Parts: sequence; structure tokens; C-alpha cells
Amino acid sequence: MQTIEVGKPFPGTNPINESVIFEFKQSGGFLRIAWTSPSQFELKQFAEGKIKLGLMEIDGIIFILVKFGSMSWMDAPYHVKFFPPYDIEDLNDMNKGYLINYVMLDAKTRIVKVLKLLEMPHGMSLQFKELVTKQRETSIDGYDQRFFQIYKKHSTNDLVRMAKTYDLVKKDKL
Repeated sequence: MQTIEVGKPFPGTNPINESVIFEFKQSGGFLRIAWTSPSQFELKQFAEGKIKLGLMEIDGIIFILVKFGSMSWMDAPYHVKFFPPYDIEDLNDMNKGYLINYVMLDAKTRIVKVLKLLEMPHGMSLQFKELVTKQRETSIDGYDQRFFQIYKKHSTNDLVRMAKTYDLVKKDKL
């Protein structure tokens, strides 16, 4: 496992396009936001702004919605079948949620600009587990068609209006 550090290149050699990607594996969530040459204002919003997260499912695809400070909402589709099988732990403590490692990097230079550890609120974590459990029962067949139809019909702001949103709790660095 390679280390991710602020000011250092993001691990790997493949080109990185501007994107918002969410993964969830046995070790927890990973949110990667890559922008080309982010401004100082954008970096401040990513690093210090209030973070909101939303969760939405349409046609078997889960959408993670995220907002940093005064910036616009962003979305990342997620499907459990794109990742190795894993068990999502039960959350018996009402004060605990799933952890998400969050990295913001410059897509052009691959340099990591912001690195944080976030915690989903308990209610959102329970909702996420329920959606993933349901998603495991569905087929991945036709994913691309469904994905493009959803984006053809709904904007990110539409998804946010339909979603339950949460304020995220910031944790110490990774």
C-alpha cells in the first residue's frame, strides 16, 4: 500500500482526469476529487469549508453527493459490484459512522493538495449499508445505460433535492 501525503504525487502512473470518485471497500470509504490547477479559493473551500454529504439511489445506482463550503454540489456514482466483495461492519454505537478518507489533488500535476479523514453521520452510514445490501441483489447488467439515462434526466442539483443530506464530522488527518 502506497502512502498518500499532501504536497507529494498521488500514487500510480495512470493519467488522472478531472473527476469525483467514491469507493468503499473493507477498509472504509475513499473520496478522490481531482481538479486541474485548483485556485487558492477552491483549495481553501476543500480544506476548511463546511462539508455536506448526501446519499441517493436511482435505478440501482448509489450516488454520493458532496459539497465543500460555498462550492457547488458534486456527485459520484457508486456500485458495490465494481469492488472486491467485502462485509460492511455493523454500527452498534449510535455515535459512530463509517470513515471516509478524502483526498483532493491537482489532476494535471497529480500533487495531493488536501487530505482528510471524515466520518459519515450514523444515520447516513445506516442508510448507506441498507442501499449497498439492496444493490448487491441487483445485476450490474445495463449499468452504463442506466447511468447515462440518469444523468440525461437529472442534474446534480436534482439529485441533491431528492437526497437526504448530512453535515460531515471532520476527524484528525489520516
